[in-house]
Amino acid sequence: ATPMTEPLFLGLVGGLAYFLVRWLDESRGADLARAATCSALVCLVRYEAWPLAALAMLLAAWHGRSRRTLTTSVGLGFVLPIVGYGLHAWYASGIPFHAISSENLTQTKGDVAGAVALLVSGQRAGFGDALTLVAVVALALAAWRARRPSALLERVAFVCCAPAIVTLTAYLAGHPEKARYPLLLAPALALALAASSARQRWLQALVLVVAAGQ
Repeated sequence: ATPMTEPLFLGLVGGLAYFLVRWLDESRGADLARAATCSALVCLVRYEAWPLAALAMLLAAWHGRSRRTLTTSVGLGFVLPIVGYGLHAWYASGIPFHAISSENLTQTKGDVAGAVALLVSGQRAGFGDALTLVAVVALALAAWRARRPSALLERVAFVCCAPAIVTLTAYLAGHPEKARYPLLLAPALALALAASSARQRWLQALVLVVAAGQ
């Protein structure tokens, strides 16, 4: 019943990222349970979180802890809320997993170049050219560093890009452009910038200056 769900999305993704990184780093089962709880809630808040939750659970599985614990986390943190969403949509609209009515699809369907252009222009409008450029460089560094086993924060930063997949898919389906969609990438950009400038005060100051200038 929340008219603008972005603040809930951002808060829950922040919780998911925090508890996931702490669990990967310290192996405390309670942190995985908290991460799964944030995952379940954010899956109910916005379906852009679904690929993010799936990637987060895959990342947890990749690092291999108790199989039973991981199975429970995936079930409660990913599968159950999505099934619940589908059933609720079916009850409310008569269409399982209903997201948007066809009459509201105003863009050209299947236009790959147009969909990418909308995604890029929205990102630039949401964060400004300078900060977008800095963040893209930070994400590239995060993707490169994520190949190392110890690069936990970088991996999670890269995982947080998943909402862009849903936004791009929506634009490909003809969904109208929304100015607030780029906000869903804020956790990915923040984590990537934090990981790239960690323990480098001058670089952190530079990023803050660029951000303030936008």
